[in-house]
Amino acid sequence: MDSKSISKEHKLSILDRQRAQITGITKVISIEEQQISLITEAGKIVISGKNLHAGKLDVVAGVLEFTGMVNSICYSDYKTASEKATGFIGRLFK
Repeated sequence: MDSKSISKEHKLSILDRQRAQITGITKVISIEEQQISLITEAGKIVISGKNLHAGKLDVVAGVLEFTGMVNSICYSDYKTASEKATGFIGRLFK
């Protein structure tokens, strides 16, 4: 099976704020004890908490499993540099 034909579906599962699994990851920005930052198929996600530790990271499949106390999850739109340059100023300086 060709890996390019696989579409990564984004899914976030949390059990008791202590264990979590995220799928559909396209880029890992950082994994630290108090914050995990990722780019997913659904946008950028920042998870804040305490004692966050990655248990399993499969970059090919786009899956991360981690443990720790989750305090907040924040999604935001993620745009590449070329997508950001589509505004008026971006078109002006093309």
